Amino acid sequence: MIGAVPVFYLTWAYQKGGRQLKKSGLDYDEMYQGLQEAYREAASKGNALLADVGTAFYERSTVENLYAEDGSHPNEAGSRLAAETIASVILNHYN
Repeated sequence: MIGAVPVFYLTWAYQKGGRQLKKSGLDYDEMYQGLQEAYREAASKGNALLADVGTAFYERSTVENLYAEDGSHPNEAGSRLAAETIASVILNHYN
C-alpha cells in the first residue's frame, strides 16, 4: 500500500519470577532492556512506528496480572492493554 507505515509491536518480558523467565537465563529487567534496545533499533532503521507494549506491561504488571498461566503470553487484561497501546500509536500517527 502506498504511504503505509509499518508498526513494530514491541513485546514484553516474560513474567517476573515465572518459569519461562527462569528458563531464559535472564532476569526481568535484563529481558525488558534487551527487547527495548532491539525493537527501538529495528524501528529506527525501518522508519517504522513503535507500539511499545513492553513498557506498558513493565509499568502495569506490578499492580495488575497481565500474563496467562504460562508466564509468557498475555491474559485477557494483557491482550486488552496490547491492543490499546497499538491502537493509540496508530491513531496518534494519523491524527
